[in-house]
Parts: sequence; C-alpha cells; structure tokens
Amino acid sequence: MKKEEPEWATVVGAVFLCLLFSSLALVAAGGWNWFAKFLETSAPSWVQAIGSVAAIVAAVLIARGSERRERIGANQQATVFKETLIATLIDAQAAAAGTGRYSLHEVSAAVGVAVQMGEGLRLELLPLSRRVSTYKMRALSGMAKARLDSHISADHLDRPLGLALANSMGFYLQEVLELDSLS
Repeated sequence: MKKEEPEWATVVGAVFLCLLFSSLALVAAGGWNWFAKFLETSAPSWVQAIGSVAAIVAAVLIARGSERRERIGANQQATVFKETLIATLIDAQAAAAGTGRYSLHEVSAAVGVAVQMGEGLRLELLPLSRRVSTYKMRALSGMAKARLDSHISADHLDRPLGLALANSMGFYLQEVLELDSLS
C-alpha cells in the first residue's frame, strides 16, 4: 500500500514548477529588463535563502514523520504484548487446572516470552492511558511468571494446589482484560 502525499505538497510543487517555467520563459524571450538584472545580481542570494528555509522545513517534516512511525510501532508492539499475555494466561490457567494442552513448563516459558516482550516496550512512546495500562500489564506478567515458576519446582501439583494456581492465573487474566478495556 503506497502512502499518498499530502495535498499541500502537490500544490507547492505545482507553484514552484510554474514559477520556474515562467522565469525561464521570461529569460528566453528577452523579456523584462528588471528580471534579467534581478537574475544577475540578487537571484543567487534569494535561491540560497529559499533553499535554506526549505531544508529546515524538510528536516522538521522528516523528524515528525519518524516520530510518528515510532509511536505507531510502539502501539503495535503493545497490542502484540497484550494479546500474547492474554493467550498465555489462558493457557496457564488451563495447565494449572490440569485441563490444558501444555505443561506448566511450556506455559511458564511462554509467559517468560511475554514478560520479555513487555520489558522491551518503549512506554514513553505510548499515549498516557495506554502507557499506564501497559505498565500494569508488564507488572502482572512478571507476577504470573514468578507464581508459575514457584510451582514448577514441584514435579506434581496436587489438585488443590493446581486449582489455587489456576485461580491465580484467572485473577491475572481478569486484571489484564480489565486494563485492556480501559485503554
């Protein structure tokens, strides 16, 4: 998908080309004497001044575009983090209850990946409400990982301990879902 240029860029380009061709036509036709004198004496200074201003404007526009792309990327990464965390917490809850497709070791590793994703996010690029909810999700992912790791050392989870862990994962999942609805 190719991004279209803003309308003002097209208008400025068209005006510039019209002025350029008009100037060339005047010089070629041997037109106005004042114009020829202007081209000989003042034109280089004006061209340099206009070029300097154009360079400054271009630098500002490029910087704004770069910052905008970084913010969009950070928002996308935060969304992927949230979705990964939700999926891994669902799997963790099922694994702890003994009804899941994955073992606690596998789920713990997946939650660890979510934790790393959360730690790699540049929160300062997110809007304030999203920044706060993502920060809290990072904290919840770390707590879930620690809770899972504390139970993994046991080779076997008895039913009450497994259900307690499942309830904990359900609590973390509910908190993440509530934060998601706020952001």
